[in-house]
Amino acid sequence: MFVALGLGILVAGFCVFGTLTLMVQEKAREVGVLQAMGAARRDVLRIFLTDGLLIGLLGALGGLGMGFVVCYGAKHIGIGMNPEVYYIDRVPVHIDPVEFLLVGVAATIVSVVSTAIPARLASRVRPVDAIRFS
Repeated sequence: MFVALGLGILVAGFCVFGTLTLMVQEKAREVGVLQAMGAARRDVLRIFLTDGLLIGLLGALGGLGMGFVVCYGAKHIGIGMNPEVYYIDRVPVHIDPVEFLLVGVAATIVSVVSTAIPARLASRVRPVDAIRFS
């Protein structure tokens, strides 16, 4: 299950990467103005990394919450199966808190790592070029 969720998290990481790359391109002028007003490159880097961290945390918490509700419902209500076809009459569900935690941490880490390249691109924007060409 961890591998299947890991692949989904990886796809979501690419989505975060694409979204933040486009945001860096759209906000190049604003980043240039911030740098012209005295913001250091590491400050711009920190802003975009914080954005990626918040996206990862909110996505992980939302996904874990919905996953827990579905698993809890499946465990107590049950997902029925035809016992004539299968050896069991319902799908067994076991909620493992350690796996829940691992999936949440992995989702947050993938989100922050996929934010690193767009954040670095944003920190390398030259203020003069950003203001002139945007």
